[in-house]
Amino acid sequence: MTSNPPTKPTGKPLPHNLALEASVLGGILLRNEVLLELERLEVDDFYDRRHRVVFQAMRALEARGVVIDIVTLENEIERAGFLEAIGGVGLLGELALRVPTADNVSTYAATVVDLSTHRKAILLAADWVERLRAIDGEQDSNEVLADLLGAFGALERRREQDSRNIAELAHARIEQLEQVVIDRMEGRIAMTGATTGIAELDETLGGYPLGVISLLGARPGMGKSASAQACAAANAEQGHGAHAFTMEDSWMSYADRALARISGVSAQRIRQGDLSRHDIAKLLEAQAALRVIAQRWEVDDRGDLSAHDVVRAVRRARKRLNTRVVIVDYVHLVKREERKGMTEHEALDRIMAVFAAAAKADDLAYLVLAQLNRKLEERVDKRPILSDFRGSGGLEEKAKVVIGQYRGAVYGAPVRDVDWSCDCPAQVRRCFHTPSDEEHAARVQMLLLKNNNGASGVRRWAHWDGPTTTIS
Repeated sequence: MTSNPPTKPTGKPLPHNLALEASVLGGILLRNEVLLELERLEVDDFYDRRHRVVFQAMRALEARGVVIDIVTLENEIERAGFLEAIGGVGLLGELALRVPTADNVSTYAATVVDLSTHRKAILLAADWVERLRAIDGEQDSNEVLADLLGAFGALERRREQDSRNIAELAHARIEQLEQVVIDRMEGRIAMTGATTGIAELDETLGGYPLGVISLLGARPGMGKSASAQACAAANAEQGHGAHAFTMEDSWMSYADRALARISGVSAQRIRQGDLSRHDIAKLLEAQAALRVIAQRWEVDDRGDLSAHDVVRAVRRARKRLNTRVVIVDYVHLVKREERKGMTEHEALDRIMAVFAAAAKADDLAYLVLAQLNRKLEERVDKRPILSDFRGSGGLEEKAKVVIGQYRGAVYGAPVRDVDWSCDCPAQVRRCFHTPSDEEHAARVQMLLLKNNNGASGVRRWAHWDGPTTTIS
């Protein structure tokens, strides 16, 4: 059972065991539940390309809750367009007869993972040698080394202990809680995550939680990019690294926002170059302030990054930045995985799955921004709800915290029970609670739509300065 397997740089085959790979797949066919025990096993751990196709199809069926047997597997592989490439249904029949019992599948799978790690280490070492040899005056050797060391670090993490005993977990948690108590005693907001940059939201959430995805969604013009930048700046000011991926704005637009929020000079005037000498002086002061936190705030404006590209970039820079929060602005612009017949929902689900796994593995806060669908514009109450995210691809399912951002001023005059609430009689046309035009223009609603570790359905307020794109 071979299919043009990869080889060592010397021409010799890389470490593998096709019989064990086939036994793992056969065991899954025999007893589907065994897949629950194979969390560490990934598609690219299989040496034989045909085995990768089969395992990918098994994972797809498992995700949809479909029973895995020869018929469903054949249909799934055919739907993906790979049935002929694996040699047809005959291979599936061979796999089904491979093992008399599924009891040893976990052991087989562990060996498959170990062999895969060995292969990757060999190839990485060879790549290291070739890339170092190729370095010339135009290449940064530190970047090459960081890339390769990051890749070796990822391999090492796969070999680390998968679990810890409850006493170790309790000890680590108590250390975190002690700091929370100290913060409260000293009058600071108790932060267990990465600060959001918005005081009322921090009081409710304790920051964007580490190890999971927080999702921030809004229609255009609501200030979600400003919120993301406020988060990055606040974390950098606290000594924590912020790694921002701005896939819509260029580096110039991002820099304009950063200069505007610190200097107080209108972002529009900066973009147009409509500046006085006094404005230039303010911008120079803002530049000096940014230089203080520059080593902890990094921006990547490449527009063609996949989810895996983002994760690799974060891991390369993590030690240098002391990264705490990763910002993706925004998820719909992340490069899709190329696969025949993949829907928008499936593509976004895969992207979010990669970010969720990385957040957990690296214990970082991932703040992912999303553009909400236009259907909410048809409602009288245009504030975001969870179903607005679902229409964008089921994004909220992978996030532990979901926030909708809303500025009523974008839609006109303030609306009672939407832009403000009061206990005045319903027939009162305009009560003293009604916000002034200036207050209305400066208000942002942060709607906590989902919070796995606390209260949801909560509305918090932020202050918006449109000309300088500042939110606080």
